Amino acid sequence: MTISPLKRKARVSNRARVGLTSLALVGSLLLSGCSADSAGQPSTTSTATATSQSSSDSDSDSGAGTDSTTTAQTIADTDAAAEAFLQTLSDEQREQVVYGYDDETKTTSWSNFPVTIVDRAGLNLADLSEEQKTAALAVLEGLLSDEAYSRVTGIMGGDEFLRENAANTEQIALGQYYIAFFGDPSDTSAWEVQFGGHHLGINATLSGTDDSITFAPTHLGAQPAVYTDVDGNEVQPFDGI
Repeated sequence: MTISPLKRKARVSNRARVGLTSLALVGSLLLSGCSADSAGQPSTTSTATATSQSSSDSDSDSGAGTDSTTTAQTIADTDAAAEAFLQTLSDEQREQVVYGYDDETKTTSWSNFPVTIVDRAGLNLADLSEEQKTAALAVLEGLLSDEAYSRVTGIMGGDEFLRENAANTEQIALGQYYIAFFGDPSDTSAWEVQFGGHHLGINATLSGTDDSITFAPTHLGAQPAVYTDVDGNEVQPFDGI
């Protein structure tokens, strides 16, 4: 599956900081992520983990950018995208993707390891139609800044690169990413978007009541650190960090 970043309007600067530029914490949180050499490809892995970061309109003057979208609008956009995604699913698929807000699966179904090692909640993007995949990724577009979304799809592209160059015994573990919701998508009550797979784990709690978005816990990694995509472009997901 080849995932390309989709265009959307810029997001508020503090969301870019929270969504992925929480990687400014990389100095104290730099980790050696899981790594598996595939067909001689570089095994260098860049990783960082954010355990507690939240976004609100009060810190939108953080200096990370000059976007004008408010946290409330981001919550509304993500809610609308989630509802649109659910509309593309069958009843059975909707039951698979939506969990109770307090379901204990929320705390056990995310990891930076491949899905063959740690089971994920929700639906595998590889099992969705093109329409459903596009709608699922639109949820991330609503939630993340353009920069953050580009980094996420860059991480996914790197895993796909590994899969295409891996031995047959390793291919099944790579290139798989899942999406799940904990609680019903709403711009008033709290609910969570969980998205991830190998080298990527995003847990974002959105609360319209508190006008806040919290990314915790979240893990971002990249392997290889630099690769060439199907269009011949060099991709470095952590470029500039």
